[in-house]
Amino acid sequence: MASISSEILAGIVGDFYEAAYDESRWQHAVEGLRQVWDGATICFALQNIKTHSGTAVHTGGVDESYHRSYFEEYARHNLIEHALVPAPPGTIFTNWNPVPNDVWFESRFWNEWMAPQDLHYLLGSKIQLFGDVMGTLQIQRGRQRSDFDAGDVAVLRQLIPAMTRAAYLGHRIGTLRLEAEAATTAVAAQDIATIVVGVDGRILHINAAAETYLMRQDCRLARTNGLLSARDPAMSVTLRRLIVDACRLDGGTPGRGGDLLLRPAAGDPAASIALSVGPLANGGGFGVAPGRHAVILLRELPLAVPEGFEDHLRNLFDLTPSEARLAALLTGGIALKLAAERQGIRFSTARSYLESIFRKTRTNQQSQLVALLKSAQPLLRRS
Repeated sequence: MASISSEILAGIVGDFYEAAYDESRWQHAVEGLRQVWDGATICFALQNIKTHSGTAVHTGGVDESYHRSYFEEYARHNLIEHALVPAPPGTIFTNWNPVPNDVWFESRFWNEWMAPQDLHYLLGSKIQLFGDVMGTLQIQRGRQRSDFDAGDVAVLRQLIPAMTRAAYLGHRIGTLRLEAEAATTAVAAQDIATIVVGVDGRILHINAAAETYLMRQDCRLARTNGLLSARDPAMSVTLRRLIVDACRLDGGTPGRGGDLLLRPAAGDPAASIALSVGPLANGGGFGVAPGRHAVILLRELPLAVPEGFEDHLRNLFDLTPSEARLAALLTGGIALKLAAERQGIRFSTARSYLESIFRKTRTNQQSQLVALLKSAQPLLRRS
């Protein structure tokens, strides 16, 4: 191989890091490597070492039927892949290493998969191991071309650190994106009152539960020309500050946002509303374009327990129907003696229920129990 300029190497490394953040760029990055080594084909693969399932980015004259059959049938027969599992990341391999020459050319993988495609010469590296998933890069040349030489190996060795780092970043970023999308999808599925806003407070997404709340006469929030605010001017300033903080980036780290309680006016029987404002790592689950956004979750805090609260407590703490009914009465501010009367049970029976509730909720006294149950009230949902 002829020497490669530092500019070309820098460009290849740049392609790796672009691909780490944008997986659609892997095809371009891999094709650049194929051209550097004048390979007939090149393949960057991620394979589960236990199940042999996987995925690959490849360019060149790869026969699609062979490509599909690799993970379906032949991956488990690839002796080089087997030998690479215990090897450290960065290990370079060829046809002749780490599998002996005679063993390699007698293997099923060589005779049924590589030889029919004229993939005679092989150069590659183990890039990284993510749990049970191993990443490898493989460049192949046909019989009519020259074998890979020491210069080819030297260039590959130069690029391995950047490739390893890019593969790790890509894997980690992909995991975070999946987690973020799963979280946003879960919120949407639960139909929790959710509003996504930009740094200026403009509403970018609002689900049905939040829409229903904004249309209520006792709503503590306002929507004016698409901008979200609180009806109380002082609270509106605080809400604005929390949104700006949630959208803030400080050295790549997003802000935290915070919580806000919107109380009704004195004498107003309406419930208070608790707002939790936080940064939105990925707006894909809400159909929002990339950018700096904040997500706001709404929670109603009525003095009376909400409808279905008994069932909610039964599911949370595995209470019996009678225990859940007593717990709901206590949460609503009813004294134990009066709660017993409303249930039509003796005070001693109520005490027995209460002791059982203490055990199941891991609380020790009635005030502690009531505080826990109030905090366990469900988020605001569409009715």
